[in-house]
Amino acid sequence: MEEHSDLKLVQQAYKQGHAIGNHTWTHTDLTKLSASQIDKELTSTSTAIRNAIGVSPKVYRPPFGATNQLVVQRAKKLGMKEELWKIDPKDWELPASSSKIVATVLREAASGKVILLHDGGGDRSQTVIALPLILSGLKARGFEFVTL
Repeated sequence: MEEHSDLKLVQQAYKQGHAIGNHTWTHTDLTKLSASQIDKELTSTSTAIRNAIGVSPKVYRPPFGATNQLVVQRAKKLGMKEELWKIDPKDWELPASSSKIVATVLREAASGKVILLHDGGGDRSQTVIALPLILSGLKARGFEFVTL
């Protein structure tokens, strides 16, 4: 998050009312790290977020969903709660198909389920195409959207 554009994006999202969470500094599997390494991954990111928007994140999502008791314990000590997804339309598999992304989300949607979508790590044009279709499809079914 050292790049100016990343900071501006975080600030913009926060100003628009989005929750900002921690996803680690280097996107590594936290279950393969020591307690001090986990702390560094989470603290570095939380510090950058706090410097950008003035508040520290209250939630984190471990990369790959890789978690264990030590990860949960270290994050809790740092004031964060783990949030994992319930729906993964695998938009990270490139090339992704926007129609498959939409179909998966609409098929698996249920109250309280968190949807995992990506905005980095390659060409995300299919996710960008899918998102408005997902939102309109869920709204048409009466879903409401809330921040974590």
